[in-house]
Amino acid sequence: MATGSKNTLTKGSFPGVLIRITDPELQVYLQNYPFASGPDLKTDRRCRQAISGNLEIKPYGAPVSLTLIQGDRITLSQEERFRLNTLMEKVGLSLPEKQKLLREYIWKMAFIPRKAKNVLVIGCGTGDELLFIHSVLPEAIITAVDFEEKLRPLIKNLININFIHCNVNDLCHDIMSSFDLIFSNHVLEHMYDPEAILRFFAQVSNSLVAILPMDGAQDAVFARWILKVIQQKRRLHPLDFIRIDAGHPWKTNQADLKITLSNAGYTEIQFFLRSDHIAREFEGGEESFRIKKSSDTALTN
Repeated sequence: MATGSKNTLTKGSFPGVLIRITDPELQVYLQNYPFASGPDLKTDRRCRQAISGNLEIKPYGAPVSLTLIQGDRITLSQEERFRLNTLMEKVGLSLPEKQKLLREYIWKMAFIPRKAKNVLVIGCGTGDELLFIHSVLPEAIITAVDFEEKLRPLIKNLININFIHCNVNDLCHDIMSSFDLIFSNHVLEHMYDPEAILRFFAQVSNSLVAILPMDGAQDAVFARWILKVIQQKRRLHPLDFIRIDAGHPWKTNQADLKITLSNAGYTEIQFFLRSDHIAREFEGGEESFRIKKSSDTALTN
């Protein structure tokens, strides 16, 4: 893993916000139509009512220490890279697909303990990240959970995966085993009751690697606006639901996350922050993005 520099978070002046929706039907609907503007007008109205009545300010937390990492400097071992290349070839991925997946996932593997033998992956999607996990943990038993079954057939054939089709927001009662590790890649922000989910995770594993975005929770403009909406009980305009984005109900930050993890039973909690990068494709690639950002910064200084 790349070395990092220790920094103290100074953006902890805003609390986290949660949209606490308990209806499983609405949860699934909002994951597909996060702005409450789907094909079913009646369900849209129910969603808007549920969102309006269940906006919750999370407790304030003290600033936390974190380690800044350079994601583009993290690599796999030669043996791990060979296994990964072999798997991607067998799946039939094109060169652009391989390059995109390498940018997306390779740095995240730095946080996976290589001694893990029994891994629970929350939210596996098409299974691309499972290629990387299997490459660094070739002997591990992998249990993958998702509310939609979208695994690439070839990945299912190449990797011994125990797939569980369920909504994690329902606590996945089919998960009965204990695990060396839980890996969650951009899933926690989709939780409508994160406290219950994390308590459940802590029951089945004392090791959790969770990757999630922080920008939305620390955006001062959004934070001030949503706090006023909640505190003043403002009536929401239809366009407000786009801004709220109920597909990401947990607008958390490091301070809020530490409190929630601690209350769930986790003890040795560490935070890492990746240096500025683009999470999605940018015309010209990330290098073009960095050049443009530097240029914009120079023009505004």
